[in-house]
Amino acid sequence: ATQQILSTEMFREFASPYIQKIVRGLKHPLILHICGNTISLIEQMMQTGVNALSVDSKVDLLHIKKIVGDQVCILGNIDPVNVLLLGKPTDVEEEVKKCIQKMGRKAYILSSGCEVPLGTPTENIEAMIKSGHSYGKCIKTCYRNTTSHLQAS
Repeated sequence: ATQQILSTEMFREFASPYIQKIVRGLKHPLILHICGNTISLIEQMMQTGVNALSVDSKVDLLHIKKIVGDQVCILGNIDPVNVLLLGKPTDVEEEVKKCIQKMGRKAYILSSGCEVPLGTPTENIEAMIKSGHSYGKCIKTCYRNTTSHLQAS
């Protein structure tokens, strides 16, 4: 479901308890993604016990950074349609640079804001990877419940 059809009350009743059960049962690092602008759900998403939140390109990274601090790792949020599918490699590089600058060194993994559309030019995916390596840095010290994550900065 997306945030547009899943209210905070519905998430609390119909999603959160089951996600928490999965997290407890699997005992492995887990990432939670819900499509759309999930700012209103972020705190509840964090309470599920997942290690990372994958955020849609509609989510303001600076806003989410203020909400989560270093409590969970954030993944995102290059626009998969307007930038990756329809943009040029230079557009991708610019968006990568912006995301990394916004998030800084703490608990961040660069990724697309949602699934990468079929037909996305290979050169745009390569530009995202190359730019991530150019502007980011891999750090091995992001912990939550003694589980490490990779971070970009």
